[in-house]
Formats: sequence, structure tokens, C-alpha cells
Amino acid sequence: MRRRSRAGVHTLAAMVWGLALLNLWSALFVHAHSRLLLLRQYLPLEVIHGSRLLTVVVGFLLLFLGHGLWRHKRRAWQFSVSALGISALLHLAKGLDWEEAVTSLLVLAALVALRRQYRAASDPPSLRRGLAVLALSILFACVYGTVGFYYLDRQFHASFDVLDSIRMTLGILFAFAEPPMAHGGRARWFLGSLYTVGAFTLLYGAQAALKPVLYRSRAWEQERDRAENIAVRHGRSSLVRITLLPDKAFYFPPGLDAYISFRVVGNVAVVLGDPIGPDEQVPDAIAAFDDHCAEMDWTPCYFQVLPDYLPAYHAVGYQSIKIGEEAVIDLNSFDMQGGEWKDLRHIVSKLSRLNWAVRFYSPPIEAPLIQQLRQVSDDWLRAMGGKEKRFSLGWFDPAYLSECDIAVVESPEGRIEAFANFVTQYRSPVITPDLMRRRRTAERGVMDLLIVKAAQHYRELGFQGLNLGLAPLAGVGTESDAGVPERVLHILYSHFNRLYSFTGVRAFKAKYRPRWEPRYLIYTSAAGLPKAQIAVVRANNPGILWLI
Repeated sequence: MRRRSRAGVHTLAAMVWGLALLNLWSALFVHAHSRLLLLRQYLPLEVIHGSRLLTVVVGFLLLFLGHGLWRHKRRAWQFSVSALGISALLHLAKGLDWEEAVTSLLVLAALVALRRQYRAASDPPSLRRGLAVLALSILFACVYGTVGFYYLDRQFHASFDVLDSIRMTLGILFAFAEPPMAHGGRARWFLGSLYTVGAFTLLYGAQAALKPVLYRSRAWEQERDRAENIAVRHGRSSLVRITLLPDKAFYFPPGLDAYISFRVVGNVAVVLGDPIGPDEQVPDAIAAFDDHCAEMDWTPCYFQVLPDYLPAYHAVGYQSIKIGEEAVIDLNSFDMQGGEWKDLRHIVSKLSRLNWAVRFYSPPIEAPLIQQLRQVSDDWLRAMGGKEKRFSLGWFDPAYLSECDIAVVESPEGRIEAFANFVTQYRSPVITPDLMRRRRTAERGVMDLLIVKAAQHYRELGFQGLNLGLAPLAGVGTESDAGVPERVLHILYSHFNRLYSFTGVRAFKAKYRPRWEPRYLIYTSAAGLPKAQIAVVRANNPGILWLI
């Protein structure tokens, strides 16, 4: 039954998109002369022309409303019902086009019949979505102008092919070309409508793009401060500081002293880590966010959660899969004594004899040092393909780095060859390096030197652990009780290791003799696992797989 209801919702959304195109076509080309003569006995010509223009504008709005209807959005349903009612009146007022009016009313009636299916709340403002709306708005205006010039070229005493029509439309919309002389009433109306439609769509797109910027500068800062206050009192994982970075949104469960940091990818709400708050409130926070996602028509998943709260996720109906292990150096026992530390001792001793040095800087970090770090970071990015990752990692942001401890490796000549920034886990006595970057020409072993010196430095400051972060797929599918999804990941781990060097990441961290702590992905069902995995990849790699 639920599947049939969803199919009906999607069918209606497609019909609304079809009506949007019908409005455009009807306003430009459908004009029964006998009906117009009858209509002009009752309505002034200005009202008829104005109705045609508004028909195009309503068609433009229906294009965007159709997407909201597809996702069961209540606000989109409300606006669509109003827009279809207005559209029916406009079709009658522009030319007694009763066929289009009846079609609009039939779709409106279907929307009313399925009104209980539209319960999802509107998504929070998103810069990516705003830019997409701006791009589609410009595209709509360009298509409208291109179609008009192509089919009305005789009334301009010209022969416009498709490319000519596109060039003329762009020239008029962006004011670098004079409009052609119109020699017919329909052509004159079309030129006037093109200016109006162009201005309306551009303004609509611009406000959609600016809305998340204004939201980010105002509401997000307040929410971030509230979340940070909770993190300082209750945070205890390597991800807590990353949950406060500006690519996240926050959810505060009603009545709880907790928050959830997440990012919406498509209609998947990807949560970073577990809810942050008092231990006893975490199960209630998970249940509250599940209800919130149902209201928003989102599918939730949680990335890199601790094993501590797995029973709470399972109680709500979620499934879990191990995705890797974090390597945590025990600083209390870290002494580099014995034969197993021989290779690492050799690297550190060699660089120290050659006058390589590690220096530590406490926040606030001054701008000149940030500029030197940027040179190292840019060189590292070029070596790695030139793209920053996000979501579960920080990125090179001066505002972020200026608030962190920084460790740099200097060559004998005093040039910075490598660096790392360190973030605390708040309530846990563990420190975590986030960005770890070096020049391509740096001496072999500089990162080992940095980690060893950092372990010694933070042990002196009273920290008990140094978290080297996640080794993806490490230890996945090797346990005797591993499920089928984990065994499949283990096969992929073995098969793709040559391409992605999963074992290389684990081997680099393993030489510090860390303890390995499992991390999990929480998802809704076996059928939803691929969707959750794709959403996690997209969240961590902005711009990748955006069509999926």
C-alpha cells in the first residue's frame, strides 16, 4: 500500500512538471482566434497579455514545486494547490483555453485526494541547492527565449536557427545585444515577456542562492555556539571537533542536552559519529532524530560510530556494519624501547642528527605561519590530486587552523617541510591529528618524526592517548561472527588494495603499536546500505558522484 502511495506521489510530481511545460508552450503558441475575439468583449487586451505572462511565471514555479512534491514536502503541496488553481484561471483569462484549465484542475483534485501523503517538512537552506536553483532558473529563461525566437522568427523578419536563438536570448538576458525589431503582436508580446521572465527567474534564483548564506551567517553561528557548549561538557571522541565545522547542520533533540551533527546528501541525512551529550540521553537522541528524519523525508545513517551505543541503534531498528578501526597510541606505555621499535628509532635518530626539528605552536596561530602551512598544503594537494576532503576530516581553513595546536617539521635550513594540526577530544584525555601534510620533496620519515615528537610532547602535557584516526576497512570481515555485508567488504578490501592501499594505511599506523578501536556505519536496512554508502562517499568528497 505504501509503495502504491509513493508511486502516486511520484506520478503527480511528473504531471506537475508536464503542466509546467504546458504552461510555457500554451502561453507562446496556443491562441484560438475565435476565442480571443470572444474574450476581448469581456477583458481588456492588457489583462489578456498579462495573463499569458503570468502563465509562464506559474509554469516556472511549478518546475521547482514538482521536485518538492516528489519528496512529499508539505509546503510544496500547499503552493502547488494554489499555483494550479491560479494556473486554471490564467488559462481561461489568456485565451479561454479550457482544455489546459481542466487539466490543471484535475491534477489539483488528485493532489487534494493524496494530501495525507505530503507531510515532510522543508529542508534547511543549502548553498548547493541554492546554486542549483539559480542555474536552473537561468536555464529556464534561456530555454523560454530560445523556443520563442526559433518559432517566431518570421515575425522578426529573420531566420533564426537554434544557435542564433540561443545567442539572441543570452544577449537580451545579459544586456550585451539589442533585441530585433518585432513586426507582429505576438513577437512584441514575447519580447516584453522575455525581459519580465528573465528578471523574475534571475531574482528567484539569486534569492535561493543567497538564502543559505544569510542563514549560515546568522542562525548557524548561534547553533554552532550551542553545540560547542555541549561538546565541551560531553564530547569524548576524535570526531567531536570536526562536528563543529561549517559543512554541518545541527539537530537538537527537544528536551535533551545533546546535539547531532549531520549533512543532507540527496535525501540521506549522514550523521558524523554518535549523538553528543550525556550517555543516558544518547538513546533518546537517536530515537528523536529518527522521528525528525521521517518528518523531513530523509533516510538517516550514522558514520564512524563507537561500539558503545550499538544496542541503542539496534533498539530503534537500525543495522550496523564495521567500516574500520581507529589507531590510538597509549602514551603511558609509549617508550620506543626494544627490538620492535628499531626501525622507527633509526628514522627519528637519523633526522635528529641531521638537524631536522619539530616545533609546536599554540593557538591563536598567526597569519604568517598559516601562509607557510598553506604552501606545504598546496604542494601536498597537488600530489594527492588537488581536492580537499570534508565532513569526517577538516580542511585547510585559516579560521579553523588558527584555533588548533600546530606541529611543524623544519629542515636544517629552517623551512617548514611538514605539519599537522591537533584537536582535543574534550572530555577524553586523547589528542588527535587532523590534517597531516608534507612537501613532496620532504625527507623520508618526516611524518614519523612528527608523530613521535607529538606523542612525547602531549604525554608531558598529561594526555593519555594519541589518536591516529581511522584505518578504512581494517579488521572488517575477519571475525568469525562477521555478517555477509562485512565479508563482502573484506573481499573488496583485498581486491582493491592495490588501487587504494588500504593495507598501507594500516601498516603506517600499526608501527606505533596502537590499540585498535572498531568503528561502524549505522543504516536503516540491507536494501538501504548502498544508498547510505554512496551518501557517505559524497559527503566526504564534495562534488563527486553528484548525479547519483
